[in-house]
Amino acid sequence: MAGESSPVLFGAALSNFGVGQLLDTVVGLAPAPSAKVDDKDRPRRVEQPFSGQVFKMQANMDKNHRDRMAFVRVSSGRFDRGMVLTHAPTGRPFATKYTQAVFGSDRSTIDTAYPGDVIALVNAHALAVGDTLFDGPKVAFPPIPSFAPEHFVVARAVDAGKYKQFQRGIAQLDAEGVVQVLTSDVRGEQAPVLAAVGPLQFDVVRHRMEQEFRSPIEASPWSTRWRGAPTRSPRRPCTRCPGPRSCAAARTVNCWCWSTTSGVCA
Repeated sequence: MAGESSPVLFGAALSNFGVGQLLDTVVGLAPAPSAKVDDKDRPRRVEQPFSGQVFKMQANMDKNHRDRMAFVRVSSGRFDRGMVLTHAPTGRPFATKYTQAVFGSDRSTIDTAYPGDVIALVNAHALAVGDTLFDGPKVAFPPIPSFAPEHFVVARAVDAGKYKQFQRGIAQLDAEGVVQVLTSDVRGEQAPVLAAVGPLQFDVVRHRMEQEFRSPIEASPWSTRWRGAPTRSPRRPCTRCPGPRSCAAARTVNCWCWSTTSGVCA
């Protein structure tokens, strides 16, 4: 609009220059939290009881404790540390005794949070990306969409004696969404295919497998023309695809029956 301008900021995260000014600007310009629509197209107003959605999982952030942390964005209500919430996918109670606020490498215990805040739940092994936690009336938010992969590599453990660490690391990275892990009956689990949107994700996998799981991997290019085309594992019924669709379209809605053999949703 006439008379208005967009701020231009300069900074460097490595030297912590301008980061505070950037955050202050975002806080001042970003819109306030508003009602979030659930999976039944009903708005969950910010003044209703607590609800939040897991948008990120991260393991081994603290090398001394080998923790697994779930990052939750508060969508409604007030969060108080220690409250017992309900895990929407299973209906089971979830205790929130250990809750932190994370900023870079700094951590602090957080006792209270409000809509728009991000809380980190420590050792949240029962949670996955997209899960909803709530208090009061039941609510479940739509799953977080994943993008269609464009790059594929075959991963193998460099040291066969560390195969258990290899399996554990690949499973953990798949759960976090760092890459998508594809397997097939022909290939087996010893050489899974890693699928990613960009090749930089494979560099992250190599680094984390070596540094966190002590199981270096070698990655070689993979082509859909090869035998043993992989599928997501475990396979489960697709509830979002009314009929055959292209792989790219299917993957964007978290379709778990994607197959590179047929090129459509089975």
